[in-house]
Amino acid sequence: MAATYDTGLIREAARQVQAVSRQLDEGAVYQLKQAQEVMETCKGQTAEALGEQLVVHRQMIRADLMRLADIAAKLNVFANALDDADKRLTDIIRGRG
Repeated sequence: MAATYDTGLIREAARQVQAVSRQLDEGAVYQLKQAQEVMETCKGQTAEALGEQLVVHRQMIRADLMRLADIAAKLNVFANALDDADKRLTDIIRGRG
């Protein structure tokens, strides 16, 4: 029973890591597109207008960083769960589980 649970836990963790990786890839593509749009938009603008855009983009970047911190925390939870599963499997293999 414990080995089945551990296998399920490992599969779920792998699925979550794949989902997070996909989110990070999508976020990177989005940020690249945003940067390209900003470069196009900034051409010929005044310093005041550029400053306003900078504030908006700084807020967007801050929100993205907070999302990444949340993702990192979730990955840490799964890494800890995988460590626990590995320890349990090792105990089972060695006859202590």
